Amino acid sequence: VTDDTAAIQAAITAVCGTYGHNIGGGTIFFPPGVYSVSQPQLPSTAAVFPLPCGGLHFQGGNGTNYAIGGAQFNRAPRTRIAVSAGSNPNAAAVFSVTGPSIENTFENLTINGHNQALSIFASVDNSLRNVCLAVGTSGQTDNTALKITNSFWFFMDGGCLQTTSMTVPVAMFTGETPLASESPLVGLVYFTNIQGSGGGM
Repeated sequence: VTDDTAAIQAAITAVCGTYGHNIGGGTIFFPPGVYSVSQPQLPSTAAVFPLPCGGLHFQGGNGTNYAIGGAQFNRAPRTRIAVSAGSNPNAAAVFSVTGPSIENTFENLTINGHNQALSIFASVDNSLRNVCLAVGTSGQTDNTALKITNSFWFFMDGGCLQTTSMTVPVAMFTGETPLASESPLVGLVYFTNIQGSGGGM
């Protein structure tokens, strides 16, 4: 019912501001429920939540079947973050992890995105535990549940990757123009106990 975008952003800003450097650490806990967030509208290119620091731990609490709905292969415990696209949505992810933000963890969450649920660019050592990433078919560039670019050491253990069409990949791994001095490739990516539906990788 309530748009939680500003409240979640305030929590991220508060945790990152506590430490004053790129690898601060800190847990942002989501009590059980469904959290509605708003997709930025064009011409903005910003993600719903660009992460300004690293070492963040996003953790969802236990939820009922209603609270964790929105992806076919949900398994409790999991809390849901669901985006409202709006009339002119951009193509950015719900969560954008971009270097120098590194070493972030997402746990016990379902993230329902518009065009992308999670994007990782030039960032290392990020992990997902019991996380479902799901998106619809947007028709926009790089429509996928998970996009990893120019990054190393990614771990996903348990959870799911889901799109609503066989033509929309559940994950994309791309080498693109470097942001800094990183190599334009993806390596050392580990998936275990993942269920998927939609397109391939």
